[in-house]
Amino acid sequence: ARGGQVALGAWGRRPPRASADPPRSRTRARRTPLPMRSQELRRRLGAARVMLIFSAGQPGADLSRLAELAPEVDIVQVRVKAPGRRSGPSPAAELLRWTCLAADRIAELAPERRPLLFVNDRADVAKLLAERIDGLHLGQDDAPPAAVRDWIGAELLLGYSTHSLAQVARAQELPIDCLGFGTVFASQTKGYRDGLGPERAQMAAAGSVLPVFPIGGIDLARANELAPVGRAAVGAALLEAPDPVAAARALRAALEPL
Repeated sequence: ARGGQVALGAWGRRPPRASADPPRSRTRARRTPLPMRSQELRRRLGAARVMLIFSAGQPGADLSRLAELAPEVDIVQVRVKAPGRRSGPSPAAELLRWTCLAADRIAELAPERRPLLFVNDRADVAKLLAERIDGLHLGQDDAPPAAVRDWIGAELLLGYSTHSLAQVARAQELPIDCLGFGTVFASQTKGYRDGLGPERAQMAAAGSVLPVFPIGGIDLARANELAPVGRAAVGAALLEAPDPVAAARALRAALEPL
């Protein structure tokens, strides 16, 4: 349960800051050295602070806005929700189409300004686009991460959603590279009236050897509450901002330690 206490000795210490060191993913496939591209992807993931959740079809989620924001964020995660649904798997055809469009826009940037590109939910889409994307993000109700890792291989990054400290603890043994944690604040997008709170996000980050991206209801007014974590995944706060570039830069600054 969200309110449950998890007894882990590591969780009382100060949360680790985002670093440039690659995250330590616990996967059987990593017993042999990773290819050069894989090593570089994990190095970049370890340094990432700002993830843009690009929910195609939602307010502000158009390609011109993506082109503005892509150089200002570290990761873009593309997701498409079925009409009238806040959750559930992304429709494969639409996710494929939007991810290709996003990849085209990102490819127009200079290499050093390109964010990592993730797809949401769909391992089949990720496998089809393995040469054009950098990772796949799975939810608790998606296919098991171990099975997905075996299918997509060791190169692509693999993210995983968590909603409690217990899930974060269990995720440390999975063949994944990063975690989402939330909903941190009340979120209309996700349909939550209450959030887990920034304190619990700090506990999640402190108890994880993997990068943790708090998500849900995060805006510029409250982003500084996540400075001890140093990372955040946001959507509307950037996509619907009057000046998205300024908003992205302000968010990054807010995630710096006080």
